Amino acid sequence: VAYNVLKESIVDRGFKGGAAVIFDVTDGEILSLVSVPGYDANALGRGGPSETIEKLRADPALPFFNRAIAGRYHPGSIIKPIVAAAALEEHVISPLDIIISEGALRVPDPYRPGEESVFLDWKAHGPVDMRKAIAVSSNVYFYVVGGGFKNNKGLGISRLEQWFQRFGLGSKTNIALAGEAEGVLPDPDQKARYHPENPEWRLGDTYHASIGQGDFLVTPLQIARALSLIANNGTAPAFRFTLSEKNEPNNEESFSVALKEETFRVIKEGMRRAVQEGTAAALAHVPAFVAGKTGTAQVVSLDFQSSDKAHKDHAWFTSFAPAEAPEIAEHDGHLPSGPR
Repeated sequence: VAYNVLKESIVDRGFKGGAAVIFDVTDGEILSLVSVPGYDANALGRGGPSETIEKLRADPALPFFNRAIAGRYHPGSIIKPIVAAAALEEHVISPLDIIISEGALRVPDPYRPGEESVFLDWKAHGPVDMRKAIAVSSNVYFYVVGGGFKNNKGLGISRLEQWFQRFGLGSKTNIALAGEAEGVLPDPDQKARYHPENPEWRLGDTYHASIGQGDFLVTPLQIARALSLIANNGTAPAFRFTLSEKNEPNNEESFSVALKEETFRVIKEGMRRAVQEGTAAALAHVPAFVAGKTGTAQVVSLDFQSSDKAHKDHAWFTSFAPAEAPEIAEHDGHLPSGPR
């Protein structure tokens, strides 16, 4: 069912592909893990026909590539609950503090006196506190708590990177499948190493990292684990595949993060409001109380025939339900259409 629903969505919207992970947050049991496009494994088991196998191997959509565990993508706004948790734990901001989004953050440019650098929000949200910032996915709010602005010092890139690591981003989940990929976290040394033409880490780089952009790559499975830590109050049981009874204990090592009770409550309430009145309002009428977070990551794709740069998007969504006592967590993402 998950595969067919995801495939239909991808076809309807003209995306290139996608992945979905659904699992039980109480014991880590994978209920569904799919990558689209896929392939008919029977052809491989039979060893033919050879035409079918060659067609699969030559398919530019890469049906043999498991996007759920090996695809590395810019996370975009899907990581904002993690940034919010870090800001609360580091006492950068309180849940009720207001930041006003007028549609952009304008910062004096230290390299061009009298000019400003402009960092865009996706709309002018007006005054937002933390719960609303998560619900409506305000970029300006997370620029400020991540990188700082005026009297707010922000987390800064060092603490941001530390908190991304604490939530398991950039590292393998060690799921029992071959081919799982690591990720890439935003880091000044890494920028200097991979971008020698522009090695200096700037405030704008921290702003971009605060909303999941820049040199920042994660797998869908990493996102599923990271957000399940919030759903499950700091513990993510190791992922497992099983046909055994539900009460069988999961003896694999779990992943955990220690947060204050209030931090979990605020983040969950923000994600619940995202469904009630925010960017995930399409799920407001689902019978179960769902908490969720949407994300859109901008990707620059090069057209090799013309050398033109095309801007495309990755679409992300993660959720857990019932919101007040989570049992099921879900992640799915759609990848942009066209070559990449």
